[in-house]
Order: sequence, then structure tokens, then C-alpha cells
Amino acid sequence: MTIHQLATTALREGRVTVVEEVVQSAVSARYGTLPEKLHPAVREALKRTYPKGLYSHQSEGIANGLEGKNVCVCTNTASGKTRIFTSVAISHLLNFPNSVVLALYPLRALLQDQAIKWREAALDAGLDSTLVQVIDGSIPIKERMPRLQRGKIVLMTTG
Repeated sequence: MTIHQLATTALREGRVTVVEEVVQSAVSARYGTLPEKLHPAVREALKRTYPKGLYSHQSEGIANGLEGKNVCVCTNTASGKTRIFTSVAISHLLNFPNSVVLALYPLRALLQDQAIKWREAALDAGLDSTLVQVIDGSIPIKERMPRLQRGKIVLMTTG
């Protein structure tokens, strides 16, 4: 049974009235090249992680981010948005070792999910994953300053 058939059956059994139905055909993935300005360690990590290459929106987003441009990417869930900004930030961090990356998240659950991805990206590029530090409402005040001092990539909640 297809996902469409499963959804239709579930809606019918739940006595939900469907007012309009739009079905879109699948689109083949478009791939782009690795931006030249990426730090070599990040380039190699992306080659290993994405053997077919980056999606075109990732390639374009990274290239624009490395040029200092503002980037807004709106794509489906699990389409590689996080890899865009982690690649730009880690590349910058490797090129400028005295810098610090600060990433702000509106929700603790999102921050925790993203922390895993930041640590993976850091490890992939040869960095120690302990350089990624998390500060949210669950972290006691006395522990925050040491985390800020240890972290090269600091993830925080905004509220």
C-alpha cells in the first residue's frame, strides 16, 4: 500500500472530510558541486558523507554563506539544511581558530537534536566534539561560564 493510500484510508476511517487533494509527482534530486572556498577538512568530510555530492540547495547555500551573504533555505524536513550552516561555520572556525560559533535555537528539544548534528559535523571535520557546548535552561548558572570558555561552538536557547 502506498503512503497516499494509507493516508486516504486513515482519513476515511477517522471520518475526516477531505476538501481538496493535491498530489505532486516526485522530483529527482539535483546535485551541486562542493564549493571551492570550503576548508579542506570540511570538503573531505562532505565527500565522505555525501558520495553522490551535495544537493544543489546545499551547494548554493554553502557557497553563499562562505561569501558572507545572508542565506535563507526553505526545504523539506531532512533535506540537509543543518549541514549548510554547520559546514559554513566549521569551515570558518578552521580558517580562523580564534573565532567562536554561536548558534541560537528557540526550543530546547530542537537544540538537543541539533547538538547531535553539530557534534557529528565537528568530528567529521577532525575537531573534538567537546568543542560543541550546550547551554539551555537546564544548565545551572555556575556551569555556564566554563562551557562558554571551553566551547568553540556554543549552542544556546533564546528563552
